[in-house]
Amino acid sequence: TTAIHLGAVDQGLSFQVNKDAELVHVESGHDAYHLDHHNTDTIYGGVDYDKIYETSEGRKTGKLGASDGLMAEMMGLIKNAKRPFIIAGQGANDSSEELMELAETLQIPVATTLHALGTFDERHPLATNMLGMHGHATPNYLIQDCDLLICIGSRFDDRITGRASDFLPAARQASKEGRGGIIHVDLRFSENAKQVKPDYFVHTTGKKFLNAVNSAIRADPPKDRLRTKDWIERKQQLEAENPIKISRYPPEKY
Repeated sequence: TTAIHLGAVDQGLSFQVNKDAELVHVESGHDAYHLDHHNTDTIYGGVDYDKIYETSEGRKTGKLGASDGLMAEMMGLIKNAKRPFIIAGQGANDSSEELMELAETLQIPVATTLHALGTFDERHPLATNMLGMHGHATPNYLIQDCDLLICIGSRFDDRITGRASDFLPAARQASKEGRGGIIHVDLRFSENAKQVKPDYFVHTTGKKFLNAVNSAIRADPPKDRLRTKDWIERKQQLEAENPIKISRYPPEKY
């Protein structure tokens, strides 16, 4: 058993556990405990998990809601992706209206995790329902084919990803070609690249992220309104091939 002195209230946790289950001191200003409980509204360019607490001059960062920098790069991908897909996790539970605005404006299919069921109207034409090991076929096919994944408030657990090395092949390829990739939004900084390495990690709440993205889209709407038309038709095709069957039983007589 290891006892840890946490220090003064405003200092937060000054230790973290590494991959070898060893307790190591956090030397940088990126305090593990503080950053998991206080969002900074910062956008981080892709960075290895081993280095997420390090600060350096060459590290790419930007501010959520800015008109340039990483925010502009990220918005360019969101507005121009032809096969975008949204995972709504528990971190989006208080953002139903904002999520609906983004999905409807850009015509993006939405899947929900177990802890986010009900965040997005499951009867909506853009809803794909729950994904992952215990989910439906349609979102599981779509997520593998998407060119841009926007994951809001979900930690990419293995019930969603399966074998991580085989997860999101199309989005990874789109990232290499500069036309898509992975955007991960989470309040907990330690989730950055923990399971899936994103192109952009946004350290904020789901509501703040959605409000900032929706505001940027209202200010400068995408020019191609039909770019996801084929993608939505693919969703409908998958739903027809993999219907969700609901058993019906005759009323019992007593």
